[in-house]
Amino acid sequence: MDTKYIKIAPEIVLSIGDRTVFKNNDSKGEIIELHINIENWYGDDLLITNFNNCIVTEQLKTRLEKDCFTGFEFAKMKVTKDEYFDDNYQLDNPLPKFFWMKITGQRNSDDIFFENYDLYVSERMLLFLQNDFSVNNMEINPTKSELHSFILELIEKDKQKLKNGNK
Repeated sequence: MDTKYIKIAPEIVLSIGDRTVFKNNDSKGEIIELHINIENWYGDDLLITNFNNCIVTEQLKTRLEKDCFTGFEFAKMKVTKDEYFDDNYQLDNPLPKFFWMKITGQRNSDDIFFENYDLYVSERMLLFLQNDFSVNNMEINPTKSELHSFILELIEKDKQKLKNGNK
């Protein structure tokens, strides 16, 4: 029986920090050490960066490690707040601890994977996220043009930041 997958677009309120290390010093390549710069947070447990990586709260990480989902591994990362974070942040609760969720999954064998800059989850994983976690700002089945335009814009923005920071 084939697994049904749903395209999702989690909240994006962060950018790649200047202390991110890329394999072979190529800002288009694989990330070896991730540094994120949080611009704001609206309370979702699943966030996304613009380099095919997800960021999760400690609460979601703990549950994902206990449940039988596939297609990811966790790693530590550096987290900083953007200079305007305190002006933007409107929630009363403190910022949680975040973890780097490296997406390693493949279609038809895992619960989560990237394909052409789009993030897909199994129906089972989507229900898990919706029932047990805050994903209020996550779009389900976003239109390709909206999502791709936004992600490509963020990728270019981060490439310029990294390029300017490496001079």
